[in-house]
Amino acid sequence: MLVFAVTFMSIAFWSATALLIYLRTRDTLHVGIIVIAFFLISYPLKLLATYGGFATMNSSIMPADAQLLALGLANLSLLAAMLPLLVLAGRPAVQEPRISVPAIVWAGVSVLAVVVTIDIQSLLLRLTPGSYDDYLQGLSQSRLSGGLKAILNIIVQAALAGLTLTLIVRWRALSRVFRIGAVALVAFYAAAVLFSTGSKYAALFPIATAVLLWNVARVGQGKGFSLWRTMGIGVTGLVLVGIFGLLRGLGNIEEAAETGHLYQIAVQFFNAFDAMDNLVFIIMRIDNFWFGDLNFRPTLDYLVTGFIPRQIWPDKPLEMGNIYIMKQYLWERYNGPFGEVVSPSMPGEMLLSGGIFFLVSWSAICGGVFGALYRWAHGPNADIWAVIIYAYAALNIFNYMRSGTGALGVIFLFAAVTLLMKIGLIGAGKVAQRLAVKYMLAPAHNPDTRRADRSR
Repeated sequence: MLVFAVTFMSIAFWSATALLIYLRTRDTLHVGIIVIAFFLISYPLKLLATYGGFATMNSSIMPADAQLLALGLANLSLLAAMLPLLVLAGRPAVQEPRISVPAIVWAGVSVLAVVVTIDIQSLLLRLTPGSYDDYLQGLSQSRLSGGLKAILNIIVQAALAGLTLTLIVRWRALSRVFRIGAVALVAFYAAAVLFSTGSKYAALFPIATAVLLWNVARVGQGKGFSLWRTMGIGVTGLVLVGIFGLLRGLGNIEEAAETGHLYQIAVQFFNAFDAMDNLVFIIMRIDNFWFGDLNFRPTLDYLVTGFIPRQIWPDKPLEMGNIYIMKQYLWERYNGPFGEVVSPSMPGEMLLSGGIFFLVSWSAICGGVFGALYRWAHGPNADIWAVIIYAYAALNIFNYMRSGTGALGVIFLFAAVTLLMKIGLIGAGKVAQRLAVKYMLAPAHNPDTRRADRSR
């Protein structure tokens, strides 16, 4: 069958490309390899899984021409992104990132931000028998006023990443108690996020961040992860996607007891990588293949209008970005503006916004962004802030494969908030230093006191 032949050709080509990137850079978690890994799972491998019965939107019933076109567009989008990505990324420098903020500051910000952002009410509702419907309703309504909470979540993620990288660089000098405490903080935050938000991605983020930062630090020391260790970590992470999907409560625990937990874990895993199926349905329903149907509205939603607070724009539409595309092209999954959000896929969003020409050009720009962030975090002058922003961007490649520009807008917001944190923490440090010099040093060491003595 032609569909299977093209699918296996795509898998072979991009697997060989990933191997060549590793042989050239010796970085098993190079941003190009991460992009290819998520692509393979989200598109060719997911198409095979759909034929195996793992699909919510069953694209295998669609004409073979639509499946081939969807696979071709996905490969075209990836090819357009990979060329500038590889040019800009280059080879990583053998140098550890500079740690400009003390670990105690990161720890304080992390604990404070975790306490502020964990939704205790949702957590208690989630853990109380019979209240799960109330939990889901509150979670849906929170989308109307989630701007401030989104910024606080970014502060949490940035602070935890800064603390994690600081501890990794200084791991051997830490006591065992301190190491256990650091691991416990990340584990507690992951569990709390899983049960208070119901998002397996948000729960896995701190764990994946720690792994990625660990590799960045080792690459800076000239000894990145081995190929086998990376494969083991990757398989473990993919299994955790399915397990977290089952544990969060959105998986059917009772059904899992009947059909087997391993089967339900596989169902949850493939439901997380549904971009290929959605792309096939979009291709069957799009009208203007060359210039798109939506006049760039989804792209503008992701990059501009989605970040305008409702306090400033009270009539801001409820159906934006992914939800707007769902209503127009994936109506089988649409359940109102507060229902489940389904991804339109990387090429699907671009195709609907501006057509095939926009898909190619915008994919190249997105690839260039990922490549530039990799170079910034792995260059000879990299500091902890560059690594934090890069780690967030690299982990959002998963969302880039699902929603295209939707991931880029979130990355830009994260970078802006993180750089403001940098300015704030560095400024606070300078103020604290000046106050210490003025009020806490002995008179003999205080320059203001010495000048006063001389004037007498």
